[in-house]
Amino acid sequence: MERTGTASAAPAANEAPAPEEVLVAETKLAAGALRLPEALMQGITETAPAFTLFFFIQATVGLAGVATPFVYLVGIVIMVMLAVTLAQIAKYLSSAGGFYTWVSRGLHPRVGWFVSWLYAWYTPLLPGLVLGLVGYISDQFFKANYGFSIPWEWWVVGGVALCALISYRGIRLSGRLLIVSGSIEIVILLVLAIWGLASPGKGGFNLSGFNPSASPTSHGLYLAVIFAIVAYTGWESVASLGEETENPERNIGRGMWISVLALGIMFSFFAWGVLVGWGTSLSTSFGAATNSPLLTLAHRYWHGADIILLVALWNSGFAGSLAIFNQSTRMWFGMADTGALPRQLRYVHPKYRTPVGTIVAEAVVALIAAFILYQVLYDPLTGFGFYAFALSFAIVFIYSLASIATGAYFWRERRAQFNPVLHLLFPIVTTVALVWSEYKSVVPLPPAPTRYALWVFVGWAVAGLVILLAMRLAGKEEWLLHAGEAAVLRPESPEELAHRPVI
Repeated sequence: MERTGTASAAPAANEAPAPEEVLVAETKLAAGALRLPEALMQGITETAPAFTLFFFIQATVGLAGVATPFVYLVGIVIMVMLAVTLAQIAKYLSSAGGFYTWVSRGLHPRVGWFVSWLYAWYTPLLPGLVLGLVGYISDQFFKANYGFSIPWEWWVVGGVALCALISYRGIRLSGRLLIVSGSIEIVILLVLAIWGLASPGKGGFNLSGFNPSASPTSHGLYLAVIFAIVAYTGWESVASLGEETENPERNIGRGMWISVLALGIMFSFFAWGVLVGWGTSLSTSFGAATNSPLLTLAHRYWHGADIILLVALWNSGFAGSLAIFNQSTRMWFGMADTGALPRQLRYVHPKYRTPVGTIVAEAVVALIAAFILYQVLYDPLTGFGFYAFALSFAIVFIYSLASIATGAYFWRERRAQFNPVLHLLFPIVTTVALVWSEYKSVVPLPPAPTRYALWVFVGWAVAGLVILLAMRLAGKEEWLLHAGEAAVLRPESPEELAHRPVI
């Protein structure tokens, strides 16, 4: 499917110059509805900075101590390499299917489908789980400080319903709300970090956070990098908005690598600020605190206004869930558009140009996931830790296969543009780093019940492989053969078409 663009005739002498050509997709969705700022904020908000830092920074400090800011910088090097690599394939292929389309085209439709199967364990479940955990923490805060309760179940139902409604009303509305909500949480986080630097605890103002030798142990430093890598997940969601972003061959790639770079700088700065504020000489107590050290700091600095930090958490939970709705619904729409999912999911609202079928499906899945994991199996704190550990395995497979697929795509279909650094070295380095980091996270296995998450993920992955094998043996793979038919940003020449491999 070729991209179409708007082109103006040469202006007359007394007319203003024609605007730069804007390329948009030939799609049933709202082509060209988003610009670079919305695409950029999609990647940032799905990472949910306030939520991620609130729940993960304490564990990271427990491993790396004062050197946590350095750890976030190391993690960002790996993620930026990956984002820059994937930005290459985004120049030529753009589809709501995102990674599903890229891997199908670069490696094989079966591998692309397997990536989408792993994604089903990733983004579709997260809105309900994120909102449930935010609601649980908020409920505890309100009980302790104000004597009333808002059960986490209400946060899940209300939050999912609101995300579904906004998604239904249009991607442009979603994009604008992400900019507003994401900006609020980022400003609050930066204010807290700056306050910590201006009013340091025991140890005073210092730069020891950027010295790796400040970590208690080298092993702890190494494991902390794993937490940093997981903390950055979400930036890749920009890829699923390719059919709704103007000039996608430029803005999708830029949205990915700029968002991940901005997140790395922000996370490192925030960790530095709060550790200096807490007191670098007391970093051990930061990691071992029974109450949230971030709430403790906010209370110390802002007294009764520490609820401001919860405002950042609410914004983060909502914006992150809305961004996830954008990604998962577009990926499913892209799959349905090529026949990999029921064709009923291809329905697009005639006015709002949104994939109604996949929005309903996402809302149902998010609600079911939250109530099963949090109400039937575990409480929200334990349940999210269990899920996050299983999620890390899916992320390693998804990122690694997408990186390798990019190199394979350029080698097989665009040999003239093949770059040994971007398409060979970077995929090798990032894949090895991801796999090795994940290996170190399971040797030894964490305590129960978190350790059982590994086997849940293995069971899910095996089930996907069994489905693929069954379809192959039954001779029902016609739907797979179209998985790599992405919307092509640059029309392929006859020579390129002649050399495209037959799958």
